Amino acid sequence: GAVEAREEESLREEEEEETQERKRRKEDALPKDYVDKCTKQAKVEKRVNRIEPYIPLLDVQGGGAIWASIADFFGISETFPARQLLANSVRVRTITFVTAPSRRALNATIPAGGPQPEEEEAEEGKAEHRLNVVTAGTRMLEESPNEDTPCRYRLCMDGLVFILPFITKRIVDLELEPFMKLLQDRQLSMAECPKPFEDMANGSAIAILRLKGMEFPVLVWRGRSSIRLFVASEESESLLSKIKVLAKSQ
Repeated sequence: GAVEAREEESLREEEEEETQERKRRKEDALPKDYVDKCTKQAKVEKRVNRIEPYIPLLDVQGGGAIWASIADFFGISETFPARQLLANSVRVRTITFVTAPSRRALNATIPAGGPQPEEEEAEEGKAEHRLNVVTAGTRMLEESPNEDTPCRYRLCMDGLVFILPFITKRIVDLELEPFMKLLQDRQLSMAECPKPFEDMANGSAIAILRLKGMEFPVLVWRGRSSIRLFVASEESESLLSKIKVLAKSQ
């Protein structure tokens, strides 16, 4: 009994050693460059497979309702080209804006109205040749983690220049002094804000300074008791310096 058990264990150990040795010989037979390339390619493919392609916002399930709520909240004119908005995924966490030519290019391989039933098999064969867009456009809106607002999206400074001419709500003019204080302290108490800020609901908004025929819009977040600047520090510091120079020359 005990002798037979030791012999069986010894045989198992020998078999494992032989298996490991065969594996080492097989790996040694492959060029190192080839092994490295396959490993790197597998990692890249795995990473790419996790990326969801950008798709037109209005083509996403519920995308029309999302845009309708955004347009109502910010008072966005119907003339705004909403067909040029893309969602970063079906979860619509980021919405970007592309130019009309770019939008046409993205549509080039997709039949109008989508594939017809009799074309489905042919379309499957063409799918691999279609453009799979993983990043495109300028960030215009992002989903906000703050739930204390009627609109779950906030504006982004990158895309503000494109959408500002179409916005009719949530824009408040500030005088020079409070605007400069906002850039410097990155927030204003509600007592320091003009009445339009007091009257509006919480959420993303635009504060704008009009000086010497120029407009300087910045994004803010209207909170319960203050407004907070939603601009990168480097950008706000640069803007503050520019406004100081203009103010001195008045």
